Amino acid sequence: MKKGIVVGTIIGLILIVIWLIKPWIAVFINKPLTEEEVKTVIQEQYEGEIGRIQLIDDEYMVEIRSEKGVYDLRLNSRTGEVTSLEQTENFKTKEEFLTEKQVRDIILTHTDGKIESMKLVEEKESFVYKAVIAKETETINMIIDAENGKILSLSSENSEDISKNITEKQAGEIAIKHVNGGKIDDIELKKNKQTSYYLVEIEFGDEKEASVQVNAISGEIMSVIWDD
Repeated sequence: MKKGIVVGTIIGLILIVIWLIKPWIAVFINKPLTEEEVKTVIQEQYEGEIGRIQLIDDEYMVEIRSEKGVYDLRLNSRTGEVTSLEQTENFKTKEEFLTEKQVRDIILTHTDGKIESMKLVEEKESFVYKAVIAKETETINMIIDAENGKILSLSSENSEDISKNITEKQAGEIAIKHVNGGKIDDIELKKNKQTSYYLVEIEFGDEKEASVQVNAISGEIMSVIWDD
């Protein structure tokens, strides 16, 4: 009787030990994939050039570069399962966007008037066309999605309420001269309680930017804000 109890106790202890070490056994049996194995797994599922590969804890961090952009991929080092894929850089080209002519046609189906300016700009990780349309009594500012032509924003200002003696081009020239060069990124005609002014956004090759306020009546520089 006692012998049976002892045997039963031993068996129970053995089962408990097996249950406790089972996860660790699985870890040792299921060894981490090598970098070459990781490359094979990724190439079977995704197109592109594999760059940086880094093992952190139980995950591989992998950089993939394709025609569309750069991606950060996370992969379980033991199962080979992809746990996340995130695009960190977009390689879209102008050829993928609507042309200026197509955008002009879209604008003129929604409003008449003269298109004074239109520019393709990157905004919040997407590309849009910003257009200014002049009518007899108002100025319309329109933002259009560069990929699908959807109008994202449309606002108007009563042009009779905005006084100006200098043109948008003259304001740009004044701003460029004041900051000694750079490239004009955007110009907008605005007004505050005191006066009307042009807000001129200027870019420089060293990634610096300047926002210059030019008085729309006198042409004087009202302010310059630098963004490094």
